[in-house]
Amino acid sequence: MKIIKKILTFILTFVLTIILFCFSITINLKQAVGKNLINKIIKDEVTTETIELFKDNFNDLTDEEIEKAKENINNNEKINSIIDKYVEVTIDSIISDKKIDADLNLNEDIKTILKENKEILEEELNIEITDEVLDKALEELNENEDITEYTKIIDNAKDNLTEEEKQTLKMYDFLISVKFKIILLTISIITLLIIALLKGSIYKWLINFSVAGFISSIFASVFSVGLVVLINYTLENITTSVRASILPLLVPALIIFLASLVAIILYFVINKRYVNKK
Repeated sequence: MKIIKKILTFILTFVLTIILFCFSITINLKQAVGKNLINKIIKDEVTTETIELFKDNFNDLTDEEIEKAKENINNNEKINSIIDKYVEVTIDSIISDKKIDADLNLNEDIKTILKENKEILEEELNIEITDEVLDKALEELNENEDITEYTKIIDNAKDNLTEEEKQTLKMYDFLISVKFKIILLTISIITLLIIALLKGSIYKWLINFSVAGFISSIFASVFSVGLVVLINYTLENITTSVRASILPLLVPALIIFLASLVAIILYFVINKRYVNKK
């Protein structure tokens, strides 16, 4: 009977390891691979387009000044607030059957950036933007067909997806959903309860949680590094400026690692007191 209990405990600890691994990877997957990446892509497009509109009007701008201006504009809160509204709807539209908001118009929003943030652009580019220059920039923007229909760009991208790619996106949509996280949380609680019953103790399950947590956090960290390297390698063939960040994926793994550390310390403290009482 003891052997059967040990085997069952081992299997359940292995299951818990997989659950914690999945939880660590998926909890910030949308933030790391989706939101941050798309945010960077849209921001890069808007910033580049904004700078290009004035580049021809001010030929004495150096490459260093332009790059510095791009960086500062990218970090500007007012401009970011306009860009941020595209991020969620873009992700939701790509990974689901939702139609992108028809009111979104990248062309019009760049115009808003130019009109409402003229002083910011003047400061970052170290130039004076007259009404004549601004009108010319807006006119050039109207003639730019590349960014006129933002919704069409997304819809065309969705229409060109293969059936396999669509299934992959649906799986991604499920993995980042609250429903999937609730399922993982429920299974992990049930697993820990069964381990506690098998061990006949209210605290000895802590050691199993610690082992599962340590192993899952290590594997999740390695997996995250590999995933981001793969994404960035792919992005090198598309753009030189946009890169995925590994930090959002590593944070959950670190939290699970620290929780496991606390759990194992707590186990030894409780166990020591329990033994001393005996």
